[in-house]
Parts: sequence; structure tokens; C-alpha cells
Amino acid sequence: MKKEILGSVLFASGDGVNINKLCEILEVNQNELTELISECKDNWQGLEIKQIGDKYCFTTKPELAPHISKIVAPKIIKPLSLAAIETLAIIAYKQPITRGFIENIRGVESKFSIIKLLESNFIEEVGRLNAPGRPVLYGTTDEFLKTFGFATLDELPLLEEFAEKVLEMEEENQLEFEEEV
Repeated sequence: MKKEILGSVLFASGDGVNINKLCEILEVNQNELTELISECKDNWQGLEIKQIGDKYCFTTKPELAPHISKIVAPKIIKPLSLAAIETLAIIAYKQPITRGFIENIRGVESKFSIIKLLESNFIEEVGRLNAPGRPVLYGTTDEFLKTFGFATLDELPLLEEFAEKVLEMEEENQLEFEEEV
């Protein structure tokens, strides 16, 4: 019965369900949930359960994407500048981090890159630094993980590999970059 509940809850949620909430609903601990998900791996034809951040969700199997794209338009990602990609990488690897620290690393102002990344939902405010002025701390979002294909931040590759992945995605037209203005 737990497999049916798991499938129904994930289907109904759309965007995914927090791992702790799933454990509560299914009355299992996290190890039992992981085991249950492994058992269900091949239960839903055409779908798979994927972890994104602290949630599990249903996703379409990648090999079926060409068929799905015939009825559902692929998500268009707003073009990002190379400055925004650089800022995103700094945030991903150093989070939580303030704009001041980002600008210190980059050596230039990053206000517009941060605005663009907030608009694309790749980063979010995650708190405030306990320092004069209480500057905002930024971190990445589940949307960042989903877009770049990571289940958790622990899967982030070495910085050089991440840069290569971004460039590959651009070549495959999954991302577009704007030229600096």
C-alpha cells in the first residue's frame, strides 16, 4: 500500500514533496523511504522518482523527452550573461554568501547578475549575515539543482567541470547566454 501512497502523493504534488513530509505521510524513516523508492524504481512506466534538493518528485525519463516535447513546450530559460554564470558559480560553491563577498571575488559589481539570478529562480535570499548592515546571504534553489541536473549540492562537480557542463548545455541549446552590455 505504501508504494501506491508514494506514487499518488508525488503525482498529486506536481513540484515534489519534502523528504521529511513524505516520511511523515508514509510513516517511515528516511532509510525506509530510500529503500521504498528503490523498490519502486521500475513501477511507473515512463516516469522516475528523482531527488531534487530536499524533495522527491516524479520526472519523465530523459529518453522520452522528444515525445513529451510534442505536447509540452520545453521550458525556456532566460538567457544569462557570462557575468551571471560566474556569479552563480561563486554562489553555488561558496554559499551562503553576501553580495560584498561575491564582488570581492569577482572584482566587479554584481548587483545586476544577482537580480537576474533571483528572477530566474536560480538563487534566493537564505538569511542575513550577523554583521553591520545585516547584508543578505544568497544560496542556490531547487530550480538551480533541477536545471543543472543535481539532486543535492553534494553532487556539484569540481569548479572546472561545472564550467564545462554549463558550456555543454549552451551548445545543446539548453541555455543561452547574453553578451555583456
